[in-house]
Amino acid sequence: MSTEKNSLLKSVFNFNVGKPIDPLALRVLAFVSYLQLCTNRLTIVISDVAKAVTAEKPAQMIEARQAVSRLLIAKQLVLRDNTGNCIELGQPMLDLLAGGKEATPLEITERELWRRWRKADADAAKRKAKDSFENLPTAKQLATKLGESVIGLDEQVRTFAHLLDHTINQLDILHRNGML
Repeated sequence: MSTEKNSLLKSVFNFNVGKPIDPLALRVLAFVSYLQLCTNRLTIVISDVAKAVTAEKPAQMIEARQAVSRLLIAKQLVLRDNTGNCIELGQPMLDLLAGGKEATPLEITERELWRRWRKADADAAKRKAKDSFENLPTAKQLATKLGESVIGLDEQVRTFAHLLDHTINQLDILHRNGML
């Protein structure tokens, strides 16, 4: 892994040129990732992780539990809801494994699903609004249409059509610049 090429790795593993990756923490993350993403296991107990990554050697098990604690503090792992000893991958780690924050998630929550649906709906509305601005009539066309139904107020109709066209152009500019 290169420290220069991947900023996601730097933030997840908390390493730099002078500070290498902790191999025990890497084994813990790899094991939890495997259990969470590649098996149908519902819970990942801290003691099971410590045993698996250290081959049940007592001194190393203590180090493994400390590595789990550091990863919990750094939010690379999180405690599972309503448990004191079950862990799962934290969001930064899930983002890294998925290929980035905006990539298709590996595990999607209902909240994330709703967020992505709202974003897709907003993008569709923006595209639709852009199309609607492009199909609006010009000031001359507006004046002609209004002149058909309003008789004797040609100057006011032209003024109104011009002001309406000006307002539409301003709204279109704001919309194209993302201010609407």
